[in-house]
Amino acid sequence: MEIQDGLTMNGNEGNIRQLVTILLDNAFKYSGEHSTVSISLSSHGDKKILLVRNTGNGIPAEDQKHIFERFYRSEASRNRKYGGYGLGLAIASSIVTVHKGQLTVKSDEATYTAFTATFL
Repeated sequence: MEIQDGLTMNGNEGNIRQLVTILLDNAFKYSGEHSTVSISLSSHGDKKILLVRNTGNGIPAEDQKHIFERFYRSEASRNRKYGGYGLGLAIASSIVTVHKGQLTVKSDEATYTAFTATFL
């Protein structure tokens, strides 16, 4: 965990907590037994950057295009193992959008996945 001191942001505290919970839940759920999950919060100029990253199985490029769509779930075998309804990342994206930000995903498809929420 790496949190920059002195950061402030206007927004709905409950929604931001839900965002962090969703991103961390996914990071832990899809990381392997000996994987690492990290979270950081920093500022760059007027922007606030929340980054949640995990090592382990990445997300295929084709799935990355759809990952924030409601009810979208990748890999049928993964779905049976982890359950869920494909709503978490859609909700996370909506929370970020309401707070005038953008949520993106980056993954090399094999060793890591990183979700970045950028708030203006």
